[in-house]
Amino acid sequence: MLDATAGLRVLDLTEGLAGPLVTMILADFGAEVVRVETEDSQGSDEPWRLMLDRGKKHLHLDLWSAEGVAELRELIATFDVAVVARRAPDVDEAGLGYETLREQNPALIYCDITGFGRTGPLARLPAEDGLVMARAGIFRGQAGWHADGGRPVFRAGKEGSYFAAMLALQGILAALRVREITGEGQRVSATMLQGLTCRQNPAVRWLLRDGEELPLESAGAIKEQDEANTLPHHRDPREASLIGMLVECKDGRWIVHSLTEPHFFPAWISVLEFDWIWEDERFKGAPYSFPDDGARAELISLIKERMKTKTSTEWMAAYLEAGNVCGDVVQTTQEALRHPQLAATRATMEVDDPRVGPMIQIGPLAKISAAPAKTRDLGPHADDLSAGPLS
Repeated sequence: MLDATAGLRVLDLTEGLAGPLVTMILADFGAEVVRVETEDSQGSDEPWRLMLDRGKKHLHLDLWSAEGVAELRELIATFDVAVVARRAPDVDEAGLGYETLREQNPALIYCDITGFGRTGPLARLPAEDGLVMARAGIFRGQAGWHADGGRPVFRAGKEGSYFAAMLALQGILAALRVREITGEGQRVSATMLQGLTCRQNPAVRWLLRDGEELPLESAGAIKEQDEANTLPHHRDPREASLIGMLVECKDGRWIVHSLTEPHFFPAWISVLEFDWIWEDERFKGAPYSFPDDGARAELISLIKERMKTKTSTEWMAAYLEAGNVCGDVVQTTQEALRHPQLAATRATMEVDDPRVGPMIQIGPLAKISAAPAKTRDLGPHADDLSAGPLS
């Protein structure tokens, strides 16, 4: 039984998160990935490299020397895919651009991952999630906790890197299919800005119910999304949302909810034993319709008091029994890696890393029954090619 990417040779010329994530996934499914390490490789000492480097071989080259560049260009003919995610000066000065490498290998799939693309006024800016999110307007669209309401909240999650990696992976697989048919390689480009634009900016994302139409694209016709049509994490955090409440429990732990489907909120109300609200004129329109702001505030207060009568463990047990309450306890990363759902779906794996010993990591991206992933426990220097030739 072959792995999904068996037989592919992939050159990893990346730094940051997006590029290494792409090559990790290709390695998980059987590709031979050779990561080029340089003296100034960014992020080489970051904890996440313990996971992203799995299954990869390593080659140390001096890309700032004529000898190192010459060796790389000679090797490129042996690779099917090159993933390049480095700063613009690095790519330009070291001669790692598509046109240069294509001369050595016309069948090469060259995947270029950047923050804003290789051309234009933003091309030479660093591919950093915070910078790209700020430029894309993600922070502007996310209200903060400050009293004036005009200051944004920094998003710690690296959404731009993750979504750019997913776009790049899809592009590589599509290009490989084209090459299978035509024999020709090509360049595939993905940017963090692309990923953020299609997924994270609330200004361009709409939720439409059955029968609804897209808003008219004319001046003044598009209204701001209201509570019924906005996801909880796109709202002002200072305004408690009945469908996305973050509520403290008896044990001091917090549960966050996302009750966006019509049947989710009534199911939650039933678990809370608050079914009486449907007979109360002030509350029967919940979660969206109330006769006045006082009624809405009162129901929120009653729910907060009720949630503090049980521990988070007790509430989660009740939610699971009910089956239609979408909520979970706010957890640390270590707790999340041991979440029952991840265990049930085998979404995590234990890796015996040569640097730190046994550790739990996120498992392969997908389950392919005919070509399952077979990850290898390799860390930096576990399979170092620098001392010998690549064939």
